[in-house]
Amino acid sequence: MKIYPIISLSADSNTYLLEDEETKAVCIIDPGYTSEHLKRIISVLNETKKFSCFIINTHCHYDHIANCEHFKGVKICLHRNDGEAVSEQKDEKILSYFFGMKVPKINSIEFVDDNEIINLGKTTLKILHTPGHTSGSISVYEEKTKSLFSGDLVFSGGVGRTDLASGNFEQLKDSIDKILKLNFKTLYPGHGKIGNYENVKMIRKFI
Repeated sequence: MKIYPIISLSADSNTYLLEDEETKAVCIIDPGYTSEHLKRIISVLNETKKFSCFIINTHCHYDHIANCEHFKGVKICLHRNDGEAVSEQKDEKILSYFFGMKVPKINSIEFVDDNEIINLGKTTLKILHTPGHTSGSISVYEEKTKSLFSGDLVFSGGVGRTDLASGNFEQLKDSIDKILKLNFKTLYPGHGKIGNYENVKMIRKFI
């Protein structure tokens, strides 16, 4: 599996494009919300002659999901706890008002659950329900490369907020314990720099 990171070192979210190198199938994790996110996604897809076969959103917050509405007819995967908020346009959970924007209209949502396997060509992606930042937060694990895409559960230097709608600090700690059992190598967080297992292990000691 090849990973194309679109990293923002500001407050903007990170986006990741995953490619199965044998079949050339592509998945987008958290397509973000800015026009710059969208331009960079399209640039990668065009330059590498790839296509987007589906999208995985780690949770329902606006800064991670808004650009989904530009990918018409593309399957969009969310955990039910957050996916229902998106399909019903519940802004108290989506938080588009934080950004002074309207709630995005997103269709083609497919609910995913804990331990569900999604095939990206010949690559296997495992969905982990990791609530805490939101009740429907998920992480995505790829075993061969030992890559973990954590959304806003945990970053290379801290953890996600739990004071927003459906956030829960005790659940967040339990979710971090859950991902630490994977012994992953590389952490691809929803914001900030790419990290590793030791970063998360150290963070867990202090929360």
